[in-house]
Amino acid sequence: MMTLAGLLITLTDPTGLELTWNAPLSCPASVQMRSIIDRTIVTATPRSVTAHVEVTPSDEGYRLELRVVDGSSQLERTLTSTSCQEVSEAGALILAMTLDPRITSLATASTAGGPQGDALPDPSQDATPSATGPVPSVPPVTETAPAPDASEPTPRAFESTAAPKDPDPVPPSAKAPAIAKPRALRFVGRIEAGLGVGPLPTLGATVLIGLGIAGRWWRVEATGNYWPPVTGDDPIDVRAQLWSAGGRGCGEPIWRRLTFPICGGFEVGQMIAVGRGAEENLQAESLWAALVLEGGLAFWVHRNVGLSARLAGHATLRRPQFETLPSEDIIHLAGRAGLAVSGGVSFRL
Repeated sequence: MMTLAGLLITLTDPTGLELTWNAPLSCPASVQMRSIIDRTIVTATPRSVTAHVEVTPSDEGYRLELRVVDGSSQLERTLTSTSCQEVSEAGALILAMTLDPRITSLATASTAGGPQGDALPDPSQDATPSATGPVPSVPPVTETAPAPDASEPTPRAFESTAAPKDPDPVPPSAKAPAIAKPRALRFVGRIEAGLGVGPLPTLGATVLIGLGIAGRWWRVEATGNYWPPVTGDDPIDVRAQLWSAGGRGCGEPIWRRLTFPICGGFEVGQMIAVGRGAEENLQAESLWAALVLEGGLAFWVHRNVGLSARLAGHATLRRPQFETLPSEDIIHLAGRAGLAVSGGVSFRL
């Protein structure tokens, strides 16, 4: 089962930044954001800076709330964007500028002589209360010489025409690295066990294995289900078990670390029964088929591992029936419907 749940990670580095990054699993990881900050900083004086970043889904797409405490000053920002990648990178750049104000001056110099664009936010400005708006498009952090004033006369031949000294180039570390976007498809699986009633004579155990692929809000999977043998309560009865295979298609809403799969599908299998209590106990097999509807939830304790639970119901399309010979008395008929509850482990790669 998939999720867009988040990981809460606190990191501290030699610059003195203590970063708490809490974001959905589909967003860039805290390690990637740490890399942007470190590679963007030109020079930073080590000091105690505490930053807390919270990224959550919103109506606009994603909302980033940033709070930075630098000594006695405090900075708060709220950013929104349709892309979690963009809003996360913007938050990382704000943190980098907080640690190294030189980045802001470089960005100001770069926009003075070129086309005007959205200015980088000044981290030194008190932003309480925070402003909400689209993520600004951040121009490349490069330093260029200002354009000459058109009102100045053109230098004559006898005037000095020596080229001005090139400004110090911006080191490569000031450029934010490109971060790969999350993969569109992932391999998913689950292993669950529980109790169920319906196809067999009495309440019994059930084990399910599912393997498939998933996107951001959906998944499809092939399933295998096994109901171990159980025996009925009548003096003459059967000991029956059920093997089945099928498929599921699921929608999967996400909230933080939780996902809520709602699935529909089918199962087809073989019911095997052995008589019990008769003079001669025979074995018989019969086809079983059903439509399945299930709902559940998964809590992702790790980016790739979660704990899952489900409630599944089925409507039987083909009901196995077992009789005695030669009297042809019915000793077991699979139920028209069934119900199973189970829990287990889910994973995604």
